[in-house]
Amino acid sequence: MDYSVAGKNPNTAEAVVPHYLDANGNAVPQSAANPQPVAPVAVSSATITPVASSATNVPLLAANAARNSAKVVNTDANALLLKYGAAASSNSFTYRIPAGGTWEMPDRYTGQIDGIWEAAGTGKAMITET
Repeated sequence: MDYSVAGKNPNTAEAVVPHYLDANGNAVPQSAANPQPVAPVAVSSATITPVASSATNVPLLAANAARNSAKVVNTDANALLLKYGAAASSNSFTYRIPAGGTWEMPDRYTGQIDGIWEAAGTGKAMITET
């Protein structure tokens, strides 16, 4: 699309609209209502770490700039309070994972993650980090 530009030679300016190719190879204009699709990140390895249930704060995951995702399975009979950051408590947590529940990180948080159970039990958090 060309627009007139006074005092310039040539007297037009071109507006560039970003595009991406759809599955059929067609150019699709990118906009706020039509953002470019993002392909999922492929990973080839995972680290699985068990952390015993505790009624006091415990570190679940250290900060890791290379973290793509994390999943936590709470095998304990008590809920696990998970916190993005240090010092999880009953008054300071980000997510509550019920007894027997599974939590999957909804965003790409790379900082420290701590946890505390509502009561000490015999279960654990089975943590998978990719």
